Amino acid sequence: MLNSIRRLCHLPTASIRTYVLAVMLIAALPISLLMSGQVWVQSNINRQRLLDEVVQSAASISQSVDREIQSSVDVLKILSYQDDIQHGDYQAFGQLLRRQPLLKKGWNSIYLKSAAGEMLLDSAHPDGAPPSAAQGAPEMHQWAVSNLLREDDGTFATAIEVPVIIDGETRLYLGARLSFTVWQRIIMDSAPAEPGRTALIDRNFRMMARNRMPEKFIGTEVAKANQALMRSRPSGLEKLVTVENDTSLVGWATVPASGWIVAVGMPTRPLDVIHAKTLLMAIATVGSCLGLGFLISFLVAQKLIKPLRRLAGHDISMSSETIAVREIAILRDSLAEARRQEEENRELIRRKGELLEKKAAEFEAVLLGSPIGLAFAHDRECRYVTHNEAMSKLFGGAERQDEAAVLYQGVLLRPDQQPLQRAAASGETITGMELEVRAPGREPIFVIASAIPLLDERRQPQGAVGAVMDITARKLSEKHLLIAERKLRESQRLVDLAQETGHVGFFQYVVDERSVVWTPGQSMLFGFSETQDLGSLAAWTRRIDGEDWRRTLRTVRRSVAAGEEIGKVDYCVHLPDGSSRWLSSRLRIIYDQGKPQHIVGVTVDMTEQKIAERERDALVARAEEARREAEAANRSKDEFLAMLGHELRNPLSAIGCSTEVLNQVDGNTEIARTARGIIARQTRHLSHMMDDLLDVSRVMAGRVEMPRYPLALDALADRVVNTLALSGELREHHVVPDLHEAWIEGNATRMEQIVNNLVINAVKYTPAGGRIDVRVAREDGEAVLEVADNGPGIPPELLPRIFDLFIQGKRSLDRRGGGLGIGLTLVRRLVEMHHGRIVAGNRSPGTGTLMRVTLPAIEPQVLREQPPAGDAGHRRPRRIVVVDDNEDIVASLTELLRAEGHTVFGAHDGRGGLDMILQLAPDVAVVDIGLPEFTGYEIARICRGSGFRGKLVAFSGYGNESDRQKALSAGFDEHLLKPVPVGKLMRIILDD
Repeated sequence: MLNSIRRLCHLPTASIRTYVLAVMLIAALPISLLMSGQVWVQSNINRQRLLDEVVQSAASISQSVDREIQSSVDVLKILSYQDDIQHGDYQAFGQLLRRQPLLKKGWNSIYLKSAAGEMLLDSAHPDGAPPSAAQGAPEMHQWAVSNLLREDDGTFATAIEVPVIIDGETRLYLGARLSFTVWQRIIMDSAPAEPGRTALIDRNFRMMARNRMPEKFIGTEVAKANQALMRSRPSGLEKLVTVENDTSLVGWATVPASGWIVAVGMPTRPLDVIHAKTLLMAIATVGSCLGLGFLISFLVAQKLIKPLRRLAGHDISMSSETIAVREIAILRDSLAEARRQEEENRELIRRKGELLEKKAAEFEAVLLGSPIGLAFAHDRECRYVTHNEAMSKLFGGAERQDEAAVLYQGVLLRPDQQPLQRAAASGETITGMELEVRAPGREPIFVIASAIPLLDERRQPQGAVGAVMDITARKLSEKHLLIAERKLRESQRLVDLAQETGHVGFFQYVVDERSVVWTPGQSMLFGFSETQDLGSLAAWTRRIDGEDWRRTLRTVRRSVAAGEEIGKVDYCVHLPDGSSRWLSSRLRIIYDQGKPQHIVGVTVDMTEQKIAERERDALVARAEEARREAEAANRSKDEFLAMLGHELRNPLSAIGCSTEVLNQVDGNTEIARTARGIIARQTRHLSHMMDDLLDVSRVMAGRVEMPRYPLALDALADRVVNTLALSGELREHHVVPDLHEAWIEGNATRMEQIVNNLVINAVKYTPAGGRIDVRVAREDGEAVLEVADNGPGIPPELLPRIFDLFIQGKRSLDRRGGGLGIGLTLVRRLVEMHHGRIVAGNRSPGTGTLMRVTLPAIEPQVLREQPPAGDAGHRRPRRIVVVDDNEDIVASLTELLRAEGHTVFGAHDGRGGLDMILQLAPDVAVVDIGLPEFTGYEIARICRGSGFRGKLVAFSGYGNESDRQKALSAGFDEHLLKPVPVGKLMRIILDD
């Protein structure tokens, strides 16, 4: 048995080349056949997938058409409940339709007819011309859709009618004629790529819309054979002859709401060509594989035979040569996969970076205005970091920031060890980290840094917020303290040296004889000459300060009573020239049988030591004060960051919720109006917050231009109080004005800001129902403004710092009233810029706060009465172009201006906006600064250079004075800050 198996397994003798070719043939032929089969099967699968997509596309487009019909029906139903229709006032309803645009895009007209079919009203034919209507009156409480209709002007349309229910009965029918472009747009937006064909067919099997040559085939009837197939079932897929006389695989689906049919076709000829090419490719692939396999096998055999022959010849030089390595192919595949993954990761990072940059833009104004160095890391690796100007200055300027060295306790920190990077990478909160920053061309500075991680919904870090505050002054105080301590030690060494060089005196007092002897050094220390005869002890004790002498006597008597042998006394000596000198005497008391006999002492001058001690104590006090101020500033900074996050999240949350409400309810309901009011109110709140931050930055930096002219302070205060009352800010408080004539020279805008901030501050800290007194008077040549309330008052510990930046009174956890702690800081600076002063205090403990502003008064002025401003409604309509890369801003602002009667055009990029302005020559162009292709500055310069004489208005999120000046220099007439102040924009547009 074993021998038989061996004979079967015995192979004939042949060369390696023969065996390699045989192995290749055995391995390659099945694989080639299998691959060809797979290509054929995959071709059929792709063909079937394409046919499935045709059917699915028809179903999807039919749903889009159905949704459009349902949307139009819903609008007509809502319109049918208009009071004018319900009460039979058709003329008023017609006037309403003529005053406002049609409710949906693509509607040609709206008509009203009786239940008997008599036409009562048609917005397109006010003279009563007969309209086209939906075929057949709708049933009770139902609606109807027509087939394709031809209008009087030759265009095509469709009609939709709904019954008008009055007192539970159908009395009228309200309808709308829709242009065929409504359906053409749906077909064009949803049509498959070439060579696909898509058409919308009505119940009479006439084409209503088509993606290919619609002008030729709309209104054309479908072939009878095709009608029979489509009528037999609501959806399907068949090979049909189209109106273009070519054979196509056509999938169709019926629109439920109207009975129309959506047909999607794919020509069969391209599919057959692709199928034939696939078969030929499979055959060619088999032949190529076999031929290539034979060639490779021949070459591999050669490679195998050559090293085998060399091995047979005992060639030892082959040990360092490479014959054949399978791992090279594996490595190649691995590198290719790694490159693919790297590209995917880079694309993912790019998309996330764009999203983070968009979010960062919303806070850029806050970053630029803060006096504290702030930085926002948009990702864990800190590759995208936004920082403000204060941060750039701390690190040596924006262009040198990467060159700055950061040290902690003298050790250079790597970038990943710095607070912002640590917080972003690990989620760790860093507080109070003192760092040294060394930047080229500048002395080192010391800062205290904090960083808070930004966490996602999984509590994982996705970035960080960092704050850095300069504490160089505190560090300098500490340095001076160390210098003072060193001086103290040096003074001690000088005292020792003085003892050796003569700045020391010795004396001996004989107790029983009451006599004293001393050295010349002792005499010099007390201001006597070496030869002067002092006579007795009293001669030199009289020069000791009286209190010090009494203390010295008490110390000696206490030592004698205790039997102590060593003592020490320090005292001050008043010299004849009026100066003073501090001396220190060390005493040794010699006893005889318990009684003191002699007192021997050495006296040294310690004046410099005393001075150094006093300087050290003063420096310690200053350093302690600097530390407390730095800690207070750090706490204020942390509170500001927390407040800023809270104050931004609240309005953003309200806006988000209101937006979601608008997405879910009808736009004309009370809920929708409430939601729109919330969005407008919260947007104004955010704008006011950004204005305050930018104002305090500009005012504190002295970059505000503030022209002054005569103002009636009493009239200005009355105007501000009335405005706040109309806006609802004072609805829960009782404001009592006591206004007497007082004139100042000031800036009306900034003075209104002062009064507004003081009154709003009183409202925030006064309980509901409280009283607020606003008083204006002239006293002793000064104009006085007082705002007082009956709230809890200002805590005594807060009163000295009430005007400091970010300082606020104690708030409850709900933080009603909001605020960032900058209002009173801004008020004080604005008052000082008007050469005035402001004082904060309490009326009496627990009875309310009193803010008193005094300004230089001037004599009453007689101002020329200004002519009344014309009613904006009677100004002529303007032609306006709005250019912004944010489509929502363009859409909302366009609708707003059109509602005011203006003709408005919109563009979303710099090139399109420039072309539109130059071609249309509008009266006003409202242009964003940051645009793709052309910036707002470039548009302004080109327009002015081309002779454009219209008004150019820039609006941007950048609100610094330098940004405004740059816009005006480029050719803009006005510069507005986003969000757009609608009232001011309207005045600019209407101003001639």
